[in-house]
Amino acid sequence: MHSDLESEVRRLESDLYMARRTILEMTPEPLRKELENYIGCKTFDEAYRWRVAAVERILELVQPQPAREMGDHSGGADRALCPLCGGGSQSPYGGRGFAYPEGLKRHLEGSYNSHQCAVMEAVSGLCRSGVRMELERQERAQAAVRVASPRVRTPRSKKKRSA
Repeated sequence: MHSDLESEVRRLESDLYMARRTILEMTPEPLRKELENYIGCKTFDEAYRWRVAAVERILELVQPQPAREMGDHSGGADRALCPLCGGGSQSPYGGRGFAYPEGLKRHLEGSYNSHQCAVMEAVSGLCRSGVRMELERQERAQAAVRVASPRVRTPRSKKKRSA
């Protein structure tokens, strides 16, 4: 029974990986190249830095439109649809897309209580699972080294007490 559960978990993890990769593969080429840089992340700190850099680079690639062209007649900031998922703000008061750059940045990051871009969420999941796999691999390697080379105990020198 335990083996059946482990097999099912491995199958589900594989399915999730494939779904996330499919989402990434459907992303337009210049953006996909930016997102695929997650592959080099070996620690969660590197994953965080990757995500920050990816969001900044995506924002640089976006071509915002004047607010009026996006249906926002309040004279607000330029707007842009999410280049990854095509989404826009859910606010009934604004126009199409997100206020650029801050609204789009919040959407990509999922910060400030905004709904995170599904594509960015999927690729971040790929990154996190890659980091977890790398850390588990490192732990197994360290455990193998500990088992292969047991500690050799050396006698301690006795310290003389001063009277």
